[in-house]
Formats: sequence, C-alpha cells, structure tokens
Amino acid sequence: MAYMGNALSQTHSQETSMAKTSTSKILVAVYGSLKKGFHNDHYIASSDTFVGDGTVKGFDMFSLGGYPMIVPGNGQISVEVYEVSETTFNTLDRLEGFPHFYDRKRVDVRLNDGSATKTWIYFGRPEQVQGSALVADGIWRDPFKSAEPST
Repeated sequence: MAYMGNALSQTHSQETSMAKTSTSKILVAVYGSLKKGFHNDHYIASSDTFVGDGTVKGFDMFSLGGYPMIVPGNGQISVEVYEVSETTFNTLDRLEGFPHFYDRKRVDVRLNDGSATKTWIYFGRPEQVQGSALVADGIWRDPFKSAEPST
C-alpha cells in the first residue's frame, strides 16, 4: 500500500508540474456538476473560456447520487471543454479531491465541430463505483433539478 501511495505522489508531482508548464492554456473536460447550469458551475471562473462540447471514449459513467464519477471502461461520455487559468485548475484539483478521491489525466476529446484536442479529465477507480448505477448514455443530468411536468 505504501508503494501505491508513493506512485500516486510521483504521478501527482509530475502532472502538477506538467500543468504548470502550460500556464497559457490549460484545457479541462467536465462532465458532471461543473457543467453549465449545474450546481458547481461557479467554480469555472467567468474569465475562463468555453471551448466546446465533445465526447471522450474509454470511460464508463456512474451516478454517485448528486454527482457522477467516470472510471476507465468501454463507454463514451459527453463533456464540456474549458480553457482555464492555473488558479481555476488548482481550485478544481481541490474540489475534486485530487489525487486522493479523483485522479486526473490527459485524454483525447472529439469536439462536436469535428476537431480533436487533449484535455485534463478527472476520473475515479472501479472500486469507488461498485454498487452504483451506470449512466449508460454517458450524459449526466442534474439530479437537483426536477423534471419538466408532462402535459
């Protein structure tokens, strides 16, 4: 177990320094409570830039109640991509409990306009989603908003 902790610390140090070397442009893909209109969207600062909507392959999404968690898998998830400041990036790390609760890595994102880019994304471990409901379509819907009444 101590070895895993050291490996996580090394990964965290390497990824943090990688993020800081790219101060002019840090791209982050969000898929849950950080999306526009969701309860944590205020963590994306008004000075940060929306890049576009897209998809990421190789992850499955699970509902943990009030928020989702993705884990490596065979699915595809819907994301919003933002260009954020180093300050916002550090805030997101704290919000996501990086590297202890969520981890993060750079992934390929296919934007809806057909272009592709690499972004950071936060993800969990399979044991963290055991017993949780799979979000099969990979699109997170806000559990805090009531559904529109049917007519």
